[in-house]
Amino acid sequence: FVFVGFVPNSKLLKVHVDHDAAGYIVTDRNMRTSVDGIWAVGDVRAQLTKQIATAVGDGTTAAVAASMYVTAMKDAARGTGLKVS
Repeated sequence: FVFVGFVPNSKLLKVHVDHDAAGYIVTDRNMRTSVDGIWAVGDVRAQLTKQIATAVGDGTTAAVAASMYVTAMKDAARGTGLKVS
């Protein structure tokens, strides 16, 4: 594995989502952050390993969770008559 360091590039979301003491973004098991509708995956996320295989798994989990989130938002909007694109 190529070592790229232990400084997460998470400053874009520094003021919006929860981070640990080292600056990594804290997520739940579905890669959701502390802000509804934002997911984090890969090396920017607080986790035990920093490897490509882990990042790929994170991405798959986040994609499925985000799809379910969007579907739920669309279903909720249909119930209220709002349009969601």
